[in-house]
Amino acid sequence: LMARMVSLGWICLSIDYRTAPRHRWPAPLEDVTAATFWAHDHAEEIGGDPNFIAIAGASAGGHLASLIGLTPGMVDAAVGIYGSYDWTSRSTLWRKLFMQYIESVIVGRSFASRPDVFFSASPMDRVNPWAAPMMLVHGTRDVLISVKEAREFHRRLSAISEAAVDYLEIP
Repeated sequence: LMARMVSLGWICLSIDYRTAPRHRWPAPLEDVTAATFWAHDHAEEIGGDPNFIAIAGASAGGHLASLIGLTPGMVDAAVGIYGSYDWTSRSTLWRKLFMQYIESVIVGRSFASRPDVFFSASPMDRVNPWAAPMMLVHGTRDVLISVKEAREFHRRLSAISEAAVDYLEIP
């Protein structure tokens, strides 16, 4: 994807961020936020436009890109590719197991002890009218994050966002 974008004239940055379990939440978000500020501050130096910063990510990166896109004024566009958008639901057995994983590995504390941490890290619970234009891409056979989760996030965000919210579902 980046090679294609570069061939079309985009300036692309690939960033790393700290990961769990060594670095618990919100370390990854702090790193992506810092990289986004860096991109704004240095875009002109590297041939980019500081007035148009987009962010994209896949899987955990899709989760992080969507959080940045939901933060007013952070970016001008966001793309979430098979991201995790719900950090609070326990509606199915799989969701219960996923939440146990987030609690024990990613956050290092229970939802019951700090629900605010989970709600603030959940794009599904942070939809707002001021989100950046967003594109969501998800596969119908994703075995880790259900396509239903992406559809629901798209539905909720589309209902309230003043910006465009597009959705691409890949069979």
